[in-house]
Amino acid sequence: MIFDEEGEDSQTTLNLITTLAKEYRSTYSFAYIGKQYLANSKEMGASGEKMPTLVVLNNQGKAFPYPDSSEFDQKTISTWLDGITSGSIKPNFKSAPIPETNDGPVTIVVGNTFDDIVIKSDKDVFIEFYAPWCGHCKQLAPIFDELGEHFKKNVHVTIANIDSTTNDNTAVQVAGYPTLYLFPANDKQNPLEYNGGRDLQSMIDFITQHGSWKGEHAAHDHSHEHGVPHDHSHDHEL
Repeated sequence: MIFDEEGEDSQTTLNLITTLAKEYRSTYSFAYIGKQYLANSKEMGASGEKMPTLVVLNNQGKAFPYPDSSEFDQKTISTWLDGITSGSIKPNFKSAPIPETNDGPVTIVVGNTFDDIVIKSDKDVFIEFYAPWCGHCKQLAPIFDELGEHFKKNVHVTIANIDSTTNDNTAVQVAGYPTLYLFPANDKQNPLEYNGGRDLQSMIDFITQHGSWKGEHAAHDHSHEHGVPHDHSHDHEL
């Protein structure tokens, strides 16, 4: 729960949540934080405009925001929690708007196009999960564009990225940025996480060796350095 600890109804709110916490202690762990975190609730599907705000996070990282329009009382919240437990209430699924144009070297994926572009596609899809504020992602961006150019005319491979701060996906959990996965065309249910060097040739080799497409990649001039070594570190979510 996110609420104003100094508000005039703060004790009433806290008493309500404490009662619910006791009732649901075998199923849910309850916690609360102050109003300064209200804006952060938007990343979990809440409006970020109303307090108190409730969000349930399950053990797969899926978020269930309490509707702003619902009454904030014991009966209504209990019904909501029971719905999450039973599965009748589905988790929030974030998606940015679908791009009007998407013809660059790197295909832009959003939550609502993830299945079509990545899972249902008959191509090997190498995708970067990134955050706009991530320093490592910014460093990788020009190299990833080169990778996209390299495979742009290859009908068997798609190079893609998705902003994980504004989009959910249906396949993998992402804890740090950038996270890179290859979804082979012949085995979409078992994507391969990429932990190799963040240079052009290393990524080309990985895609060629581990994808379902086994063709020879284009000759590469090793006299030119592309990118920087991969230090295996990630920028983590705050």
